[in-house]
Amino acid sequence: MEIDRKTLPLLIIIVFVALGGFFYWNNLIKKQNKSKEGVNVGETVPDFNFQDVEGETFSFIDFKGKLLIIDFMAPWCNPCKEQLQVLREINELHDVKIVTINVDPRYDQAFLQDFKKDYQIEWYFVHSPEAGVDYEVNAVPSILLVDKEGTIVYRNYYTSLMNFEQLFEEYG
Repeated sequence: MEIDRKTLPLLIIIVFVALGGFFYWNNLIKKQNKSKEGVNVGETVPDFNFQDVEGETFSFIDFKGKLLIIDFMAPWCNPCKEQLQVLREINELHDVKIVTINVDPRYDQAFLQDFKKDYQIEWYFVHSPEAGVDYEVNAVPSILLVDKEGTIVYRNYYTSLMNFEQLFEEYG
């Protein structure tokens, strides 16, 4: 079958319009999926209202425009204590916000205040087993990195300083 010279330009236009439509709708679907609220990479971090162990209240929306590290931990967990050391270095070196959340319900406010002091936690430290459930934390330490727009861009377990540095380069 031969295509005449008059039909060929029309076919080319149809192909370009179809491709343009495909890319437009594909991009629109990606944007809609990115704005979905949830606890996984690519989703918008659900906003919670917290009160830290010192009594200060805040919510995740307060950190929009900044990188946010959410660290789920338990005081008995040795890797969690090692993660606190990494977070301490990040807190000194980078302009990021950090929230550490104790997910173990067995600890009271007085113990957690002493723990915060003993481990030199100079960022928000919260007791919220509920957040651990809502964020589907199945192991500690669990780390989330939220970008400046409020999207979770990283979810993993213990994270080294070097890995954080790479993430900051990519999302900072």
